Amino acid sequence: MLKYWICYSRTSVSVFLRLQWAFRESVVFWLLSDFLSPVIYFLVWSQVVSVPHQQLATYYVSVILTRQFVEEWIVWAMAPEIEAERFDPQMIKPVSPLIHYFTSNVAHKVFKAPLFILLLLTLVWMRGPSSQALVEAVIYVWTCVVGLVILHLLGYTIAILGFVVRRVTHIYTVVDGLRVLFSGEFAPVIFFPDFLQSAALFSPHWWAIGLPIQIISGSTPSAALPLALVVQFGVAVIMAVVQTWVSRWALNRWAG
Repeated sequence: MLKYWICYSRTSVSVFLRLQWAFRESVVFWLLSDFLSPVIYFLVWSQVVSVPHQQLATYYVSVILTRQFVEEWIVWAMAPEIEAERFDPQMIKPVSPLIHYFTSNVAHKVFKAPLFILLLLTLVWMRGPSSQALVEAVIYVWTCVVGLVILHLLGYTIAILGFVVRRVTHIYTVVDGLRVLFSGEFAPVIFFPDFLQSAALFSPHWWAIGLPIQIISGSTPSAALPLALVVQFGVAVIMAVVQTWVSRWALNRWAG
């Protein structure tokens, strides 16, 4: 079974890469939209807070890079198929739809690899030379991988509720709004009141997006990093358990 999964994943990435190239104009359009929001947030906050502009710019470049790493769209892909009752063939395949959409997402990121490299080099230039740059980059990539898994599991959990709740995209719109707030995309969480900072730590979005942003922007103390990595992995495990339980419950309700 493991060999089958590896072969399936490799083939899927190859196919999805060709699709990305075929629709490259659409990819460029979405890239531009991903850049727009952080630029606006930077322009706003640079006029409000007394943080050096270079430090704030470094933070928002980190936001752009991290969003490219961990973005997922599984709800927008699955929910319309479930609501239109066209999703059933996906459920009888030997490989879970979760793997199918994950490989599609990976192919999208492979296609954008030159952009990742450019943004990483930009951050190195903005932060200046550092003896720990390579170590930070490795830790950052690992936290982005775990963050992508967390968000993918969260999205799949919400999408599969479409078998029970119609218009599940409305639920995801609310969740996505919380992502902007608690992940640190809108602003560093230290700009928020204490109760919002505490609430962010209980959000999977902070561990999936906020932690990598803090690592690559140099905002995470080295002493706190090991514990943060453990907690992030624990959040991924919890999300996997929740996703499994919700999937079984929703499918049993749908079948019954």
